[in-house]
Amino acid sequence: MVGQTYLTATRFALTISSPDHQDFIAEVMDFKHPAITNPAAKFSTGRRDLPVAGSKADFSDLDVTFILDGALNNYRTLYDWWLECLNVDTPPTYDVTLIIYGMSETPIVKIIYEGAFVEAMGEIGFSTQDQTDKVLTCTATLKYDIFRIETI
Repeated sequence: MVGQTYLTATRFALTISSPDHQDFIAEVMDFKHPAITNPAAKFSTGRRDLPVAGSKADFSDLDVTFILDGALNNYRTLYDWWLECLNVDTPPTYDVTLIIYGMSETPIVKIIYEGAFVEAMGEIGFSTQDQTDKVLTCTATLKYDIFRIETI
């Protein structure tokens, strides 16, 4: 397509705005936008079942690997949210926003995952064996209701 531009991302950031906790902001090392499926339903005929378009969307989990800040504030914010989900009948959900930055380091697109909650937090690998200047990361797994994409 003539004149078509392509999404070229140089940096990602994740934000979670919560009225109950400190806002979560983290630089993202790695993420994959979740898969979405529309599982086929079966329409039974005399000879065989025919697949027909289903009416329910399935979204895979959002796995995000983020850089830990020096005081582990972003980790603690997620951890507090995760703990809160365990201790109440109706776990709190928030909108999680992934911001995608372009070549000029300006935000170009954001993906808002609505009604999200923390399902799991991965391990943090502390080691003095590797002497390279390595940042520490953690992977969080989030569930959500639906997402929307907005151009910034």
